[in-house]
Amino acid sequence: KQGKFLKLSFANVADLQEVKFEIAPIIEENKKERETEEAYEGWHNADALVAGGGHSDKKIMSKMVDIREFDVMYHIRSMIDMEIRCSQWYEVKLDGKLIKNLEKKPEKLDLADLK
Repeated sequence: KQGKFLKLSFANVADLQEVKFEIAPIIEENKKERETEEAYEGWHNADALVAGGGHSDKKIMSKMVDIREFDVMYHIRSMIDMEIRCSQWYEVKLDGKLIKNLEKKPEKLDLADLK
């Protein structure tokens, strides 16, 4: 049986870590409860969320049994999204610690001599 997933995206690693810190203990508790309640059919039934009172935060949080932080390292994902490639030169403009502008400098690239 395939489960339902909730995808969360974050602007930075700090936000990811903050949410992970809050959700991780809840998920561990839910895993323990799941082990004892596996005999009950419908524990994962999404319709049970709707029955009897709507979607309260507590009901939704009680259904979370796994957390997957990422499938690609954060810095690699950022480089892919921003099209930053190794062996390239870039001009970087900062605003404090944040990257304000990133401009590729192809004229600085020293190409190998072909023989």
